[in-house]
Amino acid sequence: MSWCPLATARDARDVAPLLARALAVPLRPDEPRGQLARALASRGPGWVWFDDAEGVHDALADLIAELREAAPERCFLTTSRTALQLPGEAVVPLEPLAPDDGADLFLVRAQARGAAAELDRD
Repeated sequence: MSWCPLATARDARDVAPLLARALAVPLRPDEPRGQLARALASRGPGWVWFDDAEGVHDALADLIAELREAAPERCFLTTSRTALQLPGEAVVPLEPLAPDDGADLFLVRAQARGAAAELDRD
């Protein structure tokens, strides 16, 4: 699975470069989407996970539609609060984490990024 974090994407222009980085595909400026489509098609079956898609919802839907056409054996997972409205899309609603579980996850993520964080459970 290739993980493509989209939290830093400000608009549609950021999506292709972030996916290229996730796939380790060097992009030429003339045809980034076509390059990504060919790269995915050449790799065969697999998954691409687009994380935190809220800010680029429409652009991501357009890109995934294009990528699915070029690489139909690929599966795409998107974490977002709204569905992309693509044909064949399956939506799996998730409930929020319990407060303690959310705090634990936050702590693990903060520590993974080098923060000296601890939780006071009192």
